[in-house]
Amino acid sequence: MGKQKVAGTIMLNGEDGSKYFLVEKKASSFTFFQTETKNGLTSLACILEEIKQNVPVDTKLLDLVDLTSVTYEGIKVPLFVFELDEEKAKKIELDSMFSWEPPETLRNVLKSLEVSGVPIFSQNQE
Repeated sequence: MGKQKVAGTIMLNGEDGSKYFLVEKKASSFTFFQTETKNGLTSLACILEEIKQNVPVDTKLLDLVDLTSVTYEGIKVPLFVFELDEEKAKKIELDSMFSWEPPETLRNVLKSLEVSGVPIFSQNQE
């Protein structure tokens, strides 16, 4: 069996109630963290390892809040959503390839994918 892709993001809970999502910048768009599964590791372990390799965050501080599936280029991919409070994220210095983006950006990323089981995130606006 071939390696399966897995994706993920971190939802930042702002002290003022706002939400931001950690995404990767690709040319003129954004995408989720993505990697392939590795032998002997679960999908969850693989995406946490990918996040650790790219973002200086202690993954023990992350809480898994949602798991859904998206179809990317015709392939069903598990999408893990973790959350982190802003207070815990203040010391994180992101590489220029990554950024905290508002929910509108996440919705645009999701529009480009076929989603089965849309994650539900509380919103204070709209």
